[in-house]
Amino acid sequence: MLFTFHLAAFCPVFSTISPCILHQNALHLAPKRIAFCGILHCVLQQNALHFAADRPKTGVSGGQFK
Repeated sequence: MLFTFHLAAFCPVFSTISPCILHQNALHLAPKRIAFCGILHCVLQQNALHFAADRPKTGVSGGQFK
């Protein structure tokens, strides 16, 4: 109960600071996110091609193609 009253006293402060901080973090991290997503996409595509080449070819019924 005491925690609720303590937090309620600071609620207006948090509600005005949080959007500003979130906006600053978004502007700061957006270029890194775009670069990370591009690198991750390339790595995932390379992994998919690698594992697809190593995987034996199977038919619809699960049998091996000859």
